[in-house]
Amino acid sequence: MPRLLLDLPTELLLGIASWCSTPGINTLCQTSRALHTICTPLLYSTIDLSVHNADIGCESLSNESWRYRLVPPNWVYRKDTRLDIEIFRRQGLLLRTFAEQGAERLGGYVKTLRWTVIDPGLLGWGEGGETDYRNKGFELYEPEDEPMWTLFRSAVNVSSVDLCWLRRWREVTPPGPLFPSLKSLRLSGRMSHEFISCILDSHITDRTQQQLPLEHLSLNNLFQWGYIDPQPPRLAFTHIRTLADFLRANLDTLRIDNGGLSMVGHIDPLIGHLCHLKTLQIGTVAYASKVCYLPSSLEVIDIPTDTSVYTQWAHLLASLRPTLEALCFDQGYDPWCPGRNRSGTVPTKPYRTMDWLFITHILPVLLAAPWPRMKRMHISGVGRVVESRDVSEMERLAIEGEWRTVKEVRREGVETRWLVERVVVAVPEEVRERLKGLLRGGGVGLGRAGATEVDFVWEEEQGRDWEHMEWEEWVGTGVPDLLLD
Repeated sequence: MPRLLLDLPTELLLGIASWCSTPGINTLCQTSRALHTICTPLLYSTIDLSVHNADIGCESLSNESWRYRLVPPNWVYRKDTRLDIEIFRRQGLLLRTFAEQGAERLGGYVKTLRWTVIDPGLLGWGEGGETDYRNKGFELYEPEDEPMWTLFRSAVNVSSVDLCWLRRWREVTPPGPLFPSLKSLRLSGRMSHEFISCILDSHITDRTQQQLPLEHLSLNNLFQWGYIDPQPPRLAFTHIRTLADFLRANLDTLRIDNGGLSMVGHIDPLIGHLCHLKTLQIGTVAYASKVCYLPSSLEVIDIPTDTSVYTQWAHLLASLRPTLEALCFDQGYDPWCPGRNRSGTVPTKPYRTMDWLFITHILPVLLAAPWPRMKRMHISGVGRVVESRDVSEMERLAIEGEWRTVKEVRREGVETRWLVERVVVAVPEEVRERLKGLLRGGGVGLGRAGATEVDFVWEEEQGRDWEHMEWEEWVGTGVPDLLLD
């Protein structure tokens, strides 16, 4: 059989191998030296050692009173699973292979990389409750995360990267510029500005002319580490121990803001340099329990960080108007987070904070001008609020306007009580039609031969529950406790 395969042209062999699974390609590589040479580039073209994309449910760590609550595997605060252990083991084997066989050679074959940075400190499946994976885990990431950085730096031809950072501490050292040929990027979990800068900002050498080749960008509820006030110079910290020394030395004068904030400031350096971007996907957790009435000033609600997050997205969207072909914006809240609506119902006053933020910052950009290339726009989680009241018969008769009687709820003596409600829509239908008209009139070809309708979807319900991270004190800075003791 190998002899018959070798008689085929190389192009045909590659075509046959492309239809094989990864284990099948690996078997072909072991059949003969010639097939090994031909199929090795295909074997390493796609590296998928990720947990965050798996279709599994994980137990949450953020609220122990709901210990059986299942959350997606891309949540930072979750318990480890058997899949975490298996993927972590395979990551170690792959990094060892790269070290033994030459990272520069194998890394050049990688075209797609999907990777979860797993927390080895959570992998505690040793006998008698003792963890026997912790030390092995540190071998994977230390010293200086170098084995992982060696793989990432060697992938000079990779075009698609999907990274999720679940580890409970940040990078030990910055890796330097990564992925120069990147065209598609998806980020989730919790990352540092320095790490993201190594992926994107470091490639912008000329601030006036340099354009990134990135075509697809997905920011899936990306968090940042705790904000240190006063903020130290980022470039001064080339090692996590230096940051730990700074924290210990200034313990009495520093203030650490919430370590679970959505990432802010990582997009600003990219504005004006993403002239090839076609697809933008934004998923974010936002406040639902805090509410305000429109029109309203910013003084009504104290959410400066959330405001900054939505402002940066608005600036990015405005800069992408000439090239953007697909936009997916999905916002929502975590109904299980303390201080939120545990029942999962919406608040009882009009306009959730997250709707207010969208209307104030994102919607004006969407309505400002036509979108000349837009083919698909999906918006989820910008919804409606049902305000309800339990009133007496006289109060019900006195209510005017859009309130309506729902049902009789109970009787107290001779008095009849009634439930009345009104529905407040954050973005009315006429505004949505106006936006849809801007997509149609934006040059997508409607009215011309071969033109197609724009795929426009507006869902008031959030597509999923989003993780809201809680206060973590010092660990929110991304520095392990063992370095702060």
